[in-house]
Amino acid sequence: MTQPNEHTPASNPRRKRSKKRIAFLIGLQLLLLVLGLEGALRVRAWKRFGTPKARIADAYLSKTDDFPYLVPIPGAALEGDFVSLHINSLGFRGEEFPLEKQPGELRIACLGASTTFCAEASSDEQTWPAKLQADLSARYPDRLIRVINAGIPGYCIEHSAENLRRRVLPLQPDLVILYHAYNDIIDDSRAIAAAAGLVDEAEPAVTLGDRLSDISVLYTVASKNLAIRSGGKQPSASTQQLNALPDEMPDHFISELAAIHAELKARDIQLVLSTFITKFRPSQPPEVQRANADITAIYMPWMSMEMLNESFADYNAAIRAFAKTHQLPIVLDTDSIPADGEHFADCIHFTDAGSALMAQRFANFLVERELVTVR
Repeated sequence: MTQPNEHTPASNPRRKRSKKRIAFLIGLQLLLLVLGLEGALRVRAWKRFGTPKARIADAYLSKTDDFPYLVPIPGAALEGDFVSLHINSLGFRGEEFPLEKQPGELRIACLGASTTFCAEASSDEQTWPAKLQADLSARYPDRLIRVINAGIPGYCIEHSAENLRRRVLPLQPDLVILYHAYNDIIDDSRAIAAAAGLVDEAEPAVTLGDRLSDISVLYTVASKNLAIRSGGKQPSASTQQLNALPDEMPDHFISELAAIHAELKARDIQLVLSTFITKFRPSQPPEVQRANADITAIYMPWMSMEMLNESFADYNAAIRAFAKTHQLPIVLDTDSIPADGEHFADCIHFTDAGSALMAQRFANFLVERELVTVR
């Protein structure tokens, strides 16, 4: 029988317990660090935006039993250092107004998504629909002019079509301004990327990342900043991105636009269209374009800068063609708002200064076309 070698080290239970304890303490410290950062970011979010929620929009958007999509919550409000946001009793951002139109009142409804709702504006008064009302009211002091902000973050044009039918038409607008493209390009290009095998499916399922974004401010901030930083860099050769877009990509967008036009034409309500404005532009140096495209790295990682520029050019061309075919007024410029940090909060959303120029853009057009005085 072999005897144990007196020089062979024996197993040390104390050492094993010590290693487990160290691992436990390190894990506990990391957990406390994460919880501390989460708590600090929630306090910061509350101070800046008036809510500790990971998704700020959850504080003012919700689903209802009688509408299929998220809508603003009547009476919801955010008050923080960076924003003052209020949803009126009818479910629209801004001041209260009566459901029934007043005698002699001109009502203008602005349909769109977050770029119309203007979540990045510092207050309700700084959104471009509110600025448009102030501008037109100053030019026509003897007329009651009301501009309704009917934009809802996250909407595509088909959502706005339903928003028009159920929530906007009952307000009896005389004129409707439509400003859409970005979210539609996301959805339409994703379907193409899915068909090309660049993403798993056309309609993404709820992922672990989505769940974490629902509950963690830390995860939301970190993932967004990481995506934006990586999006500003030259893509590597291994990055899988689309290298061509089909000519028919805007077809669904235009079919929904046609449905909106038909709804309004049947009620003798004037539709005003607009091309879509972005901070990134083909005239810029490549590195500036990539930096200005920022959040597209989150929402459209399958799109190269070339394809991004091409897609917006295609959708704006489709909007122009529809306006020409149906003889609709359209605001054509796409560079009247300077492509800088003073006017853009990111690649598509306006700061207060950008919103002011956007309002001026529409006000000048409506006045020049006499769309205020003839209604």
